Amino acid sequence: MPLLLKFSKTPKIAYLSILCLSACFTGKNVLAQMNAADGWASVNEPGQNGTTGGANGDVVVATNTTEFLTYILKADPYIIHVNGTINLAGMISMQSNKTVVGVDSNGIIRGGGLNISGKSNIIIRNLLFEGSVDDAINVQESSHHIWIDHCDFTNAYDGAVDIKRGSDFVTVSWNRFYNHDKTSLLGHSDNNGAQDIGHLRVTYHHNWYDHTVQRHPRVRFSALCHVYNNYFIGNNYGVGSAMDAEVLVEYNYFKNVKDPTLVGVGASGPGDLVERNNIFDNCTNPAQTRGTVPEPPYSYAPDSAAAIPAMLEAGAGRIGYNPATSIADDAKNAVLKSFELVQNYPNPFNPKTTIQFQLPEPEHVRLTIYNLSGQELAVLLDERLTVGTHRIAFDAGHLSSGLYLYQLRAGHFTRVKKMLFTK
Repeated sequence: MPLLLKFSKTPKIAYLSILCLSACFTGKNVLAQMNAADGWASVNEPGQNGTTGGANGDVVVATNTTEFLTYILKADPYIIHVNGTINLAGMISMQSNKTVVGVDSNGIIRGGGLNISGKSNIIIRNLLFEGSVDDAINVQESSHHIWIDHCDFTNAYDGAVDIKRGSDFVTVSWNRFYNHDKTSLLGHSDNNGAQDIGHLRVTYHHNWYDHTVQRHPRVRFSALCHVYNNYFIGNNYGVGSAMDAEVLVEYNYFKNVKDPTLVGVGASGPGDLVERNNIFDNCTNPAQTRGTVPEPPYSYAPDSAAAIPAMLEAGAGRIGYNPATSIADDAKNAVLKSFELVQNYPNPFNPKTTIQFQLPEPEHVRLTIYNLSGQELAVLLDERLTVGTHRIAFDAGHLSSGLYLYQLRAGHFTRVKKMLFTK
């Protein structure tokens, strides 16, 4: 059954539109990419024009482990919506040309991890990875054009996101890492230079390393590792450059970090590291630097380091992405059991974002925007709505950059969430 969208507009507010969503979807090109990959994953090499994942493939839903494995193991391109807990027993290899995206907060990969070995053009977004018996995500053997974005990583046995053995053109962005030790390894070992030199080009930006211990990342041999706009808090060390790696560390916020940057890690020989425009808040030791490094070949517009803590506390990790439908069949979609207010998407945003909520019964709904002082700035909705899932498009172009609140009142149900507007 094709995706059906019904539009109803409220004339009271010019930037308001409510989308009432129906049940099922199959077919190609139903889900447009939420936005394009940036950083190294956007670079047009080698023979791959950026990272597009499962674009032009079928859109499918995986609600259990069997369905999930069916899709990631096939060679065909797929956009896979994960709407349930996927229990894995160890590392599971996946094929190229896939977008794997969690639905709302329901997409969970538990007990095992994803092994991307000799593959390319993969997007992984809005998932919780927890309790892996090995790595949560392992990228290796010359894999390239990988984008890992807006995920939560916790309590893996080894690495949360490891990238090694000649892999290239990877971006790790807007993720939250917590309750974890060895967070991100970039480069397999000190004796793997023959495979790694000239490769391992990775961008880490807008990640929240929330009291994780080490490797944010630990870098060997990288032709250029670009680390910007990340939030490091309560770590043993932040970024380590070794074995002649080239590492650029800029516009990050380091708080209560023993060693923000290291040149040489453990028994590994030193690498080059340039730091600029970072903030070091109550860090024990000064940042270590060495040599010069090249500039990134792609365009980017870093946020100020001072804005990073609030920005990432509001926007890193899972964002509650909800596609046009998140349920695999009409029967499951027929009954909504509870009121729910979903995190706006995208978040942070500029200048437009979408607020989604669901009603299990007809109710008068009031949706309001406030600033942090509690001042009411806009009433997006104040009317009675029918049962269903509703989405509101909000344009904040008239507001200043900053953190805002949105509140949903529906009968006795009240919820408030934060959103971050950045111009």
